[in-house]
Amino acid sequence: MRFETQGSKTIVLIDTDGSSGRGRAVSFLTLKNISATALNNAKNFALIRTTITSIEYLYCY
Repeated sequence: MRFETQGSKTIVLIDTDGSSGRGRAVSFLTLKNISATALNNAKNFALIRTTITSIEYLYCY
């Protein structure tokens, strides 16, 4: 996964076979008014695992 900035938008790109594979990254999400710098900062995210279900949630602050 990597991020590219286009004006006030940040594009989230996914490369399913990794950077060393033959495939290329494709657009997955377009986010408005969120910088790639903010997305690269781990302090902006918290990974929480619940004990009620096996679902993991990713929260962005």
